Amino acid sequence: MTHPFWGEIKGDQTVASFPIPGFGPAIPVCFANVRVASVDLTLDMLDAYAEVFRSFVAVSESLFPVVQQEAFRYYRRVYAHYFEHPDVSGEPALGLVTAELHDARLKQLLGVVLSDCRSVELDFEYDVDEEHGLAVMFVDNRFHAVGGIADLSPGPLS
Repeated sequence: MTHPFWGEIKGDQTVASFPIPGFGPAIPVCFANVRVASVDLTLDMLDAYAEVFRSFVAVSESLFPVVQQEAFRYYRRVYAHYFEHPDVSGEPALGLVTAELHDARLKQLLGVVLSDCRSVELDFEYDVDEEHGLAVMFVDNRFHAVGGIADLSPGPLS
């Protein structure tokens, strides 16, 4: 299938890569409802996704500090009890006591997932948890959730 904005679509993602200012190099965009619910994409759905994506890209640079803060909060809540305590981990503490120090652990953007006509999920390589990565979801361009990549719901929001 080909779309005027997205270009060629193969399976559940774009063939072309799209830049997201503030988040590194351009990458393909995935449509989660195709992957999860085996929904066939229509031109109307792709038009709606294009509007969500354009809207997100227009404000993406201003959202990077939100990603930094929420990722750090997630680290403090889920991982710090282990990685900041040598008596627990058996390793020296990572010393990730600020969002800025933690930011170095957030590596490249691995994926952009549009799961409905309101949400954008950003999936990152995360060297604190290389197995699960880190995902941050925005709904209507506002922070919604953070977790491992598989933890965030890939389906439509209710």
